[in-house]
Amino acid sequence: MYLPILIGGCLLGAKWGMAIGMLSPIMSFIITSAMGNPMPIAVRMPFMIAELAVFAIVSGVFTKKISDNGLWAFPAVILSQLTGRTVFLGLVAVFNSIVPFTPAIIWSQIKTGFIGLFAQAIIVPLVIISLRKVLLREQKND
Repeated sequence: MYLPILIGGCLLGAKWGMAIGMLSPIMSFIITSAMGNPMPIAVRMPFMIAELAVFAIVSGVFTKKISDNGLWAFPAVILSQLTGRTVFLGLVAVFNSIVPFTPAIIWSQIKTGFIGLFAQAIIVPLVIISLRKVLLREQKND
């Protein structure tokens, strides 16, 4: 779910990226609930909505710089990941008396997911840079 959010933020900007970030977990929950295995689980969904909105907003702040130089996608993605995960952990800490998971559980999930975070930090900027080149080539041909 994170890849399209980061790509959307980088390409579409903070506002549209935020909409994608907020709607993606809701749509995923609806679709996967119909199949009998809701993802994300309902109790985690508000936290994931906030996290993905932050991912998209932060990456969206870089949209103009990315359109000028695709290499800006690297700091955009990394800063998005750091900020989004921090917000997620912060929300868990604030609401730890209400939710069935603790910051320690979430932190262990983040540590387990470092390979995915690393892959996102490489794959998303490369996709953005490639799309930017294609778009610039098409603009030049028009």
